[in-house]
Amino acid sequence: MDDREINLTDDDFEERVENTADENRASTSVQFLNAVRRQENASPSDPSRRHVSFAVGSPSQGMQSEHRDRPNTSPRRPSRSRVSSALGSPSQGIQLNNTASSAATSSPRHRRAPSTVIQGMETDHMDNTVDNLGLSITELRAIQDEAYARSLVVDQKKDREKNQENERLENERLQQQNELEEIHQVQNMRRDRLQLEPLEGIVLKIRNGDKRTFLETDSIQEVVNFVGSQPNSSINFEVTVAGISKKINTWDSSGSLKDFGIVHSAILEVEFHIERPVVSHSAIRTYTDLISSLNEGNDGERTDEQEDNEEEIIDVPRRENDTCENLRDLLLSWRLRIIDLDNCQDIKVSRRPEALWKHSVRCFRRSSFNLKKMLKVEFINESGLDEGGLRRDYLEMLFQQMLLSPLLEDNGNGYEVSYNFGALSDDSLNFELLGKMLATILIQGGPVLPTFSHTMIAYGIQGMQCATIETVKDTKTKTIIENLINSDDMTKLADAEAINNLMAEAGISLRLNENTKNGILKGLIMHGSTVTKKQAMYEQFWKGAEHLSLRKLLIENQGQLEKILCHKCGSTEPLRAENLVKLFDISKYGRRGSNNRHRSEEVAQNFESFVFDCEDGKCCYADGSVTIEDVLKFVTGCSNVPPGGFDARFILGFTEEKRYPSVSTCTFEVTLPLNITEFQRFKAVMIEAIVSGPGFGQV
Repeated sequence: MDDREINLTDDDFEERVENTADENRASTSVQFLNAVRRQENASPSDPSRRHVSFAVGSPSQGMQSEHRDRPNTSPRRPSRSRVSSALGSPSQGIQLNNTASSAATSSPRHRRAPSTVIQGMETDHMDNTVDNLGLSITELRAIQDEAYARSLVVDQKKDREKNQENERLENERLQQQNELEEIHQVQNMRRDRLQLEPLEGIVLKIRNGDKRTFLETDSIQEVVNFVGSQPNSSINFEVTVAGISKKINTWDSSGSLKDFGIVHSAILEVEFHIERPVVSHSAIRTYTDLISSLNEGNDGERTDEQEDNEEEIIDVPRRENDTCENLRDLLLSWRLRIIDLDNCQDIKVSRRPEALWKHSVRCFRRSSFNLKKMLKVEFINESGLDEGGLRRDYLEMLFQQMLLSPLLEDNGNGYEVSYNFGALSDDSLNFELLGKMLATILIQGGPVLPTFSHTMIAYGIQGMQCATIETVKDTKTKTIIENLINSDDMTKLADAEAINNLMAEAGISLRLNENTKNGILKGLIMHGSTVTKKQAMYEQFWKGAEHLSLRKLLIENQGQLEKILCHKCGSTEPLRAENLVKLFDISKYGRRGSNNRHRSEEVAQNFESFVFDCEDGKCCYADGSVTIEDVLKFVTGCSNVPPGGFDARFILGFTEEKRYPSVSTCTFEVTLPLNITEFQRFKAVMIEAIVSGPGFGQV
């Protein structure tokens, strides 16, 4: 393109700019004019002429503009990169530069009638093409304005979102602050309402917390005030008393401790941050609804139909198969009645099974070894404070070693006492000692399995009345007794030599007839039964168990206790991965949407997959494979679920600091490292952690 010069005065140039630029582009025009004026003031050449070059370059030339004299009142304009992208290429644009006149002089600066030289621009066409894309100045400015408007919308949206997020965070902070202040006020109020603590009475202890003495006549609200005054309490909570199914809450619990069945010292399990249930009332839309609602609240006489329904509900018999919750409550109530929870009986043992058994026998023989205190176990050369996990670990090993004792034998239908008269007078190891051990393991929360014979458990309930024809092991004797049972003609059997010889051997001198048949049968069964032979052993065993009232508990609750002790009556369900996973509560780690939250979710999924792989036998190591029972022992200290269950649910936590899984068998808390999100690596680390744990493979 040929360059031509057009001479314009300053006034003409300003007028032309004002006519071609509207109000929205005024700032751009002023920039152009300022560039001309700066050239006038700064050029050392002849001031009579000022040359402004407005030339079109190649695509490699970028847009350069002056911003130093731009007024600060106009809206923020988009960055150069945004404008360049709107024009199609970062290298396309307008180049403003100031050139000096060719007739420069060294005379002093003075004002003359200025003139302007515009190169590459027609005087009568301000819209001439100025770049290689065929865009005019007006079109370029329109593109600039459009890009600016779009970027302004984006910036305004970001500002709004940022303000909304800041407002939300501030509201959450204020809400948390208000909630904390409200909780502190409620805690102080409940603390002020507590009455003077009596010197003697029922001791209620919060698990891992304080304890307080109450009277049976105290209001249940006194328990609420005691729990609610704890530093970590909330406004609403629920309290579960060991051995009592009914829960205490902060919104509708009333009555005295005795009304709730709290008559012994107990452990309190508290669940804080409970939402108070909303009582929904059905809408009354019709006259019939209104009458029905009035009848529901009527304290007057009830209809015959209502009384019949009540009688039907009351008269429903309880099924023999009681729920696990009832069994758990039964064992907890037994423990609270017998065991002193505030004092401990220390025992320090080796983890080697044989050494553990020998030392335990010596401990149980001591007169100073108090079975009615909570055991506090310490394994030699191991660190760790026993809060329940070490005790369960010890009791499981003790139970396994007790079954291997020479005083017990497996007859194919379960373990029972062996026929050993010498052990009756042995001070080192006798049947009474085994009875003490069984009662201790059960009452202290150890994992007892239904491994004992039906005869042995039945003797604890019925004594010698448990001797039946099934307990007669001699085949000849059993055949004679069966013939006597099945015969209707006593005259033929009266002269039978086999029966007479057996009766003489048993010391029975009666004449066999219809009247004496039943008495003779009982005598012959007693004579041939193994119960009679082992009566002294059975008596000594259950005498030892009665030190902790186990025999009395068995007689009073034989339907439930038989299931956890008797091989015939009870059954051990295999531990399933699905059930084990359901016992875990997964802790929330990190803020929602954060990387730590995402990684914790991945690691939690890895743990679940690992448990199912253990069930399928896919977690192998050099000497075998990790089983699901090994996982349970890793978490709780025992490889079987105790009859009374566990005191709390399991917790799955996470950490950024550790590189290796850790566990607290007392609080059932497993802590997993967040850095292991790849499953195969996680699996290998978990196998190593379980196999290298103390006591692995020794039970």
